[in-house]
Amino acid sequence: MLTFSSENNKVSPQQNKRYSDRLVPYIKHLQEVAKSKKYLAPESSIVLPNDSHAIKQVQRLAQTMSSRSLKYVIVIGIGGSNLGAKAVYDALYGHTDAYMLDRSPKLICLDTCDSASLESVVEYLKKNITSEDEYIINVISKSGATTETAANMAYLFQASAKKLPKFNSRIVLTTDRGSALWELGKEKDYPTLEMPKQVGGRYSVFSAVGLFPLACLGIDIGKLCKGAQWSIKQGLSERTDSNSSAMSAIALVNYYSKGGRIHDTFFFAPALETVGKWYRQLFAESLGKVPSNSKTREAISITPTVSIGSTDLHSMAQLYLANPSSRFTTFVSVKNSAHSQRLEASDWTNLVQGLKGQTMFGLMSTIYRGVVNTYTSKKMPFITIEMKEYSEFVLGALMQMKMLEVMFCAHLLGVNAFDQPHVELYKKEVRKLLE
Repeated sequence: MLTFSSENNKVSPQQNKRYSDRLVPYIKHLQEVAKSKKYLAPESSIVLPNDSHAIKQVQRLAQTMSSRSLKYVIVIGIGGSNLGAKAVYDALYGHTDAYMLDRSPKLICLDTCDSASLESVVEYLKKNITSEDEYIINVISKSGATTETAANMAYLFQASAKKLPKFNSRIVLTTDRGSALWELGKEKDYPTLEMPKQVGGRYSVFSAVGLFPLACLGIDIGKLCKGAQWSIKQGLSERTDSNSSAMSAIALVNYYSKGGRIHDTFFFAPALETVGKWYRQLFAESLGKVPSNSKTREAISITPTVSIGSTDLHSMAQLYLANPSSRFTTFVSVKNSAHSQRLEASDWTNLVQGLKGQTMFGLMSTIYRGVVNTYTSKKMPFITIEMKEYSEFVLGALMQMKMLEVMFCAHLLGVNAFDQPHVELYKKEVRKLLE
């Protein structure tokens, strides 16, 4: 499903063995976590794709809430509470959703507190919704007290509850058991899905956080989880030379040890841009911390960036290629495309030699090969991931591979991949100001 190559990762055999020897005991620990089928360890997100009880619960509720008339799935949540579901939706439908006006249901995400955006969404919904079975509102907050989420829901409730039919009957909550949001669900009798306490938001895409809205959108969450299971099986192999997550982590940590500070994920597939944003949060929030054995108290500082081919070749390539050692790149491409129409001879194909007879997929593949050849000739460090196709299975495999990669990076760097102490600093200041 995913073809991984690390021949240009600039890791010597000796370095690879040293890192691999350090990873194997951790991989054995993850094997035990997966085998337990319980949410007890910080790494318990690897249990999610195999949790058939939770998956069936999500499917039942989605089936109950959905109908053929469903037009909009409105997710109110921020960060890990919406990025995973949005990444999958955008990869399958969202990139061209603006042009597919007849496609429904559509995903609408309310995350940041922007009054202009909120007002336009509310007016749009009031104009286009005529019955209660045309929309679902999924409020997602792990803590149950996320400022932006509470404010956005309060705004939507205040502006729409009286005008949208049976507003309260269309609300579903997703949160930790016992949170303030959980208690509100009990009080108001809102359907409430539990998020395992040990699973952080950025690792939650295969929990109810990601699966419920995706199921309502008609996306096959069973296949999504099967793809994740495929990557877990590969990623928990002690043979690191055939373990894509381990090899990717080793390459990134080795680059950092040599002074590298930027990791660019370069997608030659525009529909995957939100997957890049999901990974950006996963990477930065998991790794940007002071190692437990640090004497200088200096935090790990690898900045994750996202590039899109071929768009960013015309905006960022000068910077990238003029500084060949300044970043480590992961190229992500898609092997197959259903679009095979060839360009016929015309005034337009005559403008560029070789265009006649090309397919658009073939042209993108040629541009991609040209970029990879250029990076190789300039001795720029990179790895490649080729996706077999756009599908739930392959997306599940890619996202789970990346979550394991980040866990492995954290282990090698000596940081806790599952907390975010500095994120809490701004939240405390906001609460003080609000009070």
